[in-house]
Amino acid sequence: AEGQLQLGNFARDIEFFAHAGRHYGYAEKADPGLKPRVASEVATLKRRAAAWAMSNAKEAIAAGNLSRGEDWLEKILTKLPDQPEAAEARRMLDAYFDRVHREDVADAERENKDVLAKELSKAKSAYDEMLAANKTALQSEKVGSKAVRSWEKAVDQGERATKELDRFEKQNPEGYEDLLGTYRAAVDKELIGVHLHLATHWASRNSNNKALVHTNRALAVDPGSDRALSMRNRIIDASSRGNPWVW
Repeated sequence: AEGQLQLGNFARDIEFFAHAGRHYGYAEKADPGLKPRVASEVATLKRRAAAWAMSNAKEAIAAGNLSRGEDWLEKILTKLPDQPEAAEARRMLDAYFDRVHREDVADAERENKDVLAKELSKAKSAYDEMLAANKTALQSEKVGSKAVRSWEKAVDQGERATKELDRFEKQNPEGYEDLLGTYRAAVDKELIGVHLHLATHWASRNSNNKALVHTNRALAVDPGSDRALSMRNRIIDASSRGNPWVW
């Protein structure tokens, strides 16, 4: 138990946070009497992980990579919402969210205003509502039932947008390939992200079966999604080892 605790501290100090969490879990399993010490070390782990993630977010944004920066902000908000950096992450996300999530469809929307205002108005509306619901969930002060409801609403709107795109494509099999391809890619990307936020939420509460439902739903959208595959593997590994989800 003491050795596992030391390994956890070492992994934490070199910023291998997932490994640190795993060794802390082993330490407590080997000696339940270490629970107070483990809790103290995990608290330090979370503080350092949040600071590290914020540093990465700011570095990416300063380099002009807003998408990568937002990924780090989302990690803080979904995995470490109780840390001081979460408040700053919410403020930063408010400034960058719309730019990051709308850049994929910006050109297509400018070039197809009439189509989007008429035949694809319902698809665009559903896409906009999906983005708004995801943003609301991420900016919740606590990742609890309110955030879950917002993410579930985002999923519903994303699926609605997909159905509207399917309907339009069936009626217009030619002539709008680029527009449909762009919108499908944007909707799929957002849907996968929302499902993985939900997976993170449930995994952090040791509800691994619920978490796997959402990784599998993300893979149903894109079976080759590296993010979804990686998260599913991490959840399965954590579940098999009986360790809590930390990072």
